[in-house]
Amino acid sequence: MKKILIFTPVWKRLELTKLCYKGIHRFRKALKANGIQSEVLIVGSEREHEKLAARNKFNYVYADNRYIGEKHNKGVIHALNNLEWNYLMQYSSDNFIKDEYATYIKQAIEDNILFFGTDKNIKLDSKTNKQFDVFSWNGKVVGAGRIIHRDLLQKTYLKFSYIWQQRKKKALDNDSSVNIYNATGVRCKSIIDRDYPALIIDVKSNTNINSFDGIYKNAIKKYQQPKITTFTDWTPELTLDSIKLID
Repeated sequence: MKKILIFTPVWKRLELTKLCYKGIHRFRKALKANGIQSEVLIVGSEREHEKLAARNKFNYVYADNRYIGEKHNKGVIHALNNLEWNYLMQYSSDNFIKDEYATYIKQAIEDNILFFGTDKNIKLDSKTNKQFDVFSWNGKVVGAGRIIHRDLLQKTYLKFSYIWQQRKKKALDNDSSVNIYNATGVRCKSIIDRDYPALIIDVKSNTNINSFDGIYKNAIKKYQQPKITTFTDWTPELTLDSIKLID
C-alpha cells in the first residue's frame, strides 16, 4: 500500500489552521477509503503551532519563517531522513480539499505518475465571502494539493542541495517545479480536466503572501475572466459559520 506524507508549513492564523486540521483528518479518511495510507508533517515556527500539531497527533519540525524556501527545505529534509512515505502532498494551512480528490490521486498513483496535481482552484476572501475560480497563470499545476514522488525530491536535493531556493519568499511553486524538472526531467501533470469543478479552496486573508485582490488583478492581466461569486458551505469544516472565526 502506498503512503502519502501530507506536508503542511504553518505561520500564524491559528483559527484557520484549526479548521484546516479538521479538513486534513477528513481527507485522510478519504485517502484510506481509496487504499492509501497517510501521515502528516507540520513545519512550524511558533510554540502554539507545535502544541496544536501535538494535539492532533501530527509530526512536527521547527523551522524559522524568515525565508519560506528555507523553511520548506528543512521540512522536506526532515521528512526524507526521518519518515517513511512514497509521495509528498502539499497541503497548506489555508487549503480545503474535497474528498473526491482522493480518487484522482489513487488513479494517478496506479498510472505511475510521479508528479501531479490540478491547475485550477478557488480563491476565497475570508473577510468578504467573495470567491472566484482561477487557473495557474502559466498552465502549470498549482501548489495546493500537488503530489511529488519521494525519488524526485531526493534526486533534486542531491543535485542542488535544495528543492526550493533557500531565500525564496514567493513564487515557490514554480521555483520547485523548475528545480525538479532540471534535476529529473519530470514535469508536473494536471490530472483533472479544466472544465471540471475545482476541488480545492485556497483561503486568503491579510497574512497571505499574495492577497485576494492581487490574485484577482493578476488573473485579469493573464487574460482570464474570473467571475466573483459568494461563498457557500464547501466541506464539513469550511462553512459560512466557521469562516467567521478565521483570523
